Amino acid sequence: MYVGLWLLVSTRLPRREAHWRELLPGAILFAVGIQLLGVVTALPDRSASIEQSKGPYGALGLAASLLLGLFFFITRLIVATAVVNATLHDRRRHGQV
Repeated sequence: MYVGLWLLVSTRLPRREAHWRELLPGAILFAVGIQLLGVVTALPDRSASIEQSKGPYGALGLAASLLLGLFFFITRLIVATAVVNATLHDRRRHGQV
């Protein structure tokens, strides 16, 4: 599902003259990254750490830091998909792949 969703988004974004099949490696990378994120966030039980956080900001600070971390991970993943697609496109164009 994530491959198809990101492939649709990638075809709508500005890009070089690339066929939709050339955008597939980036879409696969995006899907793997999102699935990995889902596995990592589902494994540990964070409810105990949220209840025990007694710092100056407590649970709100923990929630804000988790959301900021997720934002940075997803944005880097999006940039990585574009870099992979552009690199493979350049290599194909110059006959290196």
